[in-house]
Amino acid sequence: MISKKADRTAGALAVLIGAAALAEAVKLFQYKAGLWIGDHVFPFLLGAGLVLSGIALTVKGSAAQAIVKPFPAGRTAVMLSAVTALLFAYLFLMTWIGYTAATLVCSLLLFRWIGAMRWWRAVLSAVLLTSVLYFIFITWLMTPLPVGRWVEVWL
Repeated sequence: MISKKADRTAGALAVLIGAAALAEAVKLFQYKAGLWIGDHVFPFLLGAGLVLSGIALTVKGSAAQAIVKPFPAGRTAVMLSAVTALLFAYLFLMTWIGYTAATLVCSLLLFRWIGAMRWWRAVLSAVLLTSVLYFIFITWLMTPLPVGRWVEVWL
């Protein structure tokens, strides 16, 4: 069974982090465009959720029984490590080849590895995902994302 001490500790930590988010929301409230429009809304919702969840965890504790699972081994452990390494490589690739190409390459590999898709389906899914993300972030929201150092050389 999960320790009540661990529940209380996690609950108290959630309350502290939530209180910090609420304090930040109060600071940002002066820049509001409306009650639910502005920089203060997300920290407020996040902080309120953390405080309420932390209080519930501290007071009630976990009613569920803990299911102890061993750390993954074999192919699962290799896949877990490969995905983690790929996500770190994504950060490097984004600055080197740009957001669009890095997203295409990494999503292709993730669809292939995690989704266990055939190559043609993984390529189609990666192109579709990259296109949608390009439209949302670059075209619609006009978010400045890295174009890549190799592109800067040719411009």
